[in-house]
Amino acid sequence: MTAAVAVLAWIAAFYRLHVFRRRFDFINGAYLCSISLAGAAVTVKAAEPSIDAEAGPYVGDLVKHLLVVAMGVAVQLYLGAIEVGPRATRQKWVASALASIVAASMVASFLAAPIHFGDGHIDLDLAYADSGWVQLYRLAFNVYLAYVLVDIVRLCRRYSSIGGDEGRSTNLRLIGWGSATALLYSGSRLISLSAAAWTGKALPAVEAAGSAAVMVAVAVVAVGVASPRVVPWLRDRRAANAGVPRLERLWQDLTEAFPPVVLAPAHPSRAARRPEFVFDRRLVEISEVLRLVQLPLFSADAVRRSPNPLRELGQELWRQREYWSTGTGPNAAALMPITDRAGEPLALLALADAYAAAGAREHSAVDSRQVRA
Repeated sequence: MTAAVAVLAWIAAFYRLHVFRRRFDFINGAYLCSISLAGAAVTVKAAEPSIDAEAGPYVGDLVKHLLVVAMGVAVQLYLGAIEVGPRATRQKWVASALASIVAASMVASFLAAPIHFGDGHIDLDLAYADSGWVQLYRLAFNVYLAYVLVDIVRLCRRYSSIGGDEGRSTNLRLIGWGSATALLYSGSRLISLSAAAWTGKALPAVEAAGSAAVMVAVAVVAVGVASPRVVPWLRDRRAANAGVPRLERLWQDLTEAFPPVVLAPAHPSRAARRPEFVFDRRLVEISEVLRLVQLPLFSADAVRRSPNPLRELGQELWRQREYWSTGTGPNAAALMPITDRAGEPLALLALADAYAAAGAREHSAVDSRQVRA
């Protein structure tokens, strides 16, 4: 599990490196550092036996925990950079100073602890649970980690509620959820530390549950890193899957009436078969054909007078479909309500819905007459 989480974290780090190279700024740099440090910490955890064999007992533990401290301050700097002003600047300095003090106290406690002559095969928290220096080391690390995680959860809750960017909001929510899950790790260590202080024995089962929780937390955060790119893609894919069937009836009738407007067949690649590509082609072709469809003057007047011009235009298109190429009035595109480029797909979808609904009502009426006859 540790190796899989490490791979996932490094994939997320390489993605953030790509983003950082495209947009070189402090926020992206801090984000890159935080996820890279998370990947490094998990990698060190996987390689602890080798590190301890080369550098000495429990050095892997120290390196891993220092990387986590650095990751914590990097995440705080990233989230703090979203804010501006004197308060944000002060928070950056406080976060950096606090992390430095904690790291120095951890190194000092580690060097002073009587742990440098063992074999390092037994977990540090269990082998030296009754050592005052080890308890100080664990206390400094886990209290700091809990403080950072609570701060991250607080900031993520605040900023994820700001609308306007679904990818960013999902990113912050996943970071917040991952941080909340990681609190189980620091909580388990503090509970075990309290038990060791009172009884001289740690709680292996509690610590094992905390270790599993932190792996889940890193995986959730790593997935969240890619959400600013993945979430818009999923949203567009979902919209295209829903939109193509809605456009089908109107698109089919329009392109049958004006075949030359249909775009040349794309190369039969996987990209050309994607729902987003098909959806965009349908929109372009419908928009072009509407410029060629001419409606009678009385149909145009009915559309202009209607409180719902899109619905009325869809109904008139259905009623006059046999005369699209022989009409003498304005073209259908000129009767569309004026909208910006971003609103055009919604307008065309509404038009297609009205057109399909008019056809469905007519077929229903015909079927009813046939049944009565």
